[in-house]
Amino acid sequence: MAENEKKWIELLNLPNMEDRSLILIAGNDVTEIAEKITERTSHTHPAIENRVGKDDLRITFQRISNSKLLVSNDSGPQHFAMAVRTPVVTIFGSTIPKFGFYPVGQFDEIVETDLDLNCRPCGIHGRRKCPIKTFDCMNSISVDTVIAKIQLIESKLN
Repeated sequence: MAENEKKWIELLNLPNMEDRSLILIAGNDVTEIAEKITERTSHTHPAIENRVGKDDLRITFQRISNSKLLVSNDSGPQHFAMAVRTPVVTIFGSTIPKFGFYPVGQFDEIVETDLDLNCRPCGIHGRRKCPIKTFDCMNSISVDTVIAKIQLIESKLN
């Protein structure tokens, strides 16, 4: 199992995630990963809904629009959330906010590595596989950091 999958599973299995309604969204290219994540989180979240590769863009926009919060890599759903003003925690790994495509909403938050990596960014679009095989840009981001950003947004919303 890839480290990125493990981090999503760890995040979703945290005790403070238990009472949340969770929906996984992404494109067809990650259906296998989403199935693994769903399998390994369903004991904590029996109602987790895996919509990966099942909804068209209109439905995905609607789901994001109806959500209280989105946690996303630097990817399409992050931009959808910005368009419909759903607060988003965006995780930047191989890409960087300096490219100009980052969330700018009042409640949005960014997460990225604290490491000074000379290999980052390794392209303008995110990568699933690290060209130098370390994936330090993502592996160095702790789940606790992501949770802290989620909690920060929630505190601003309340």
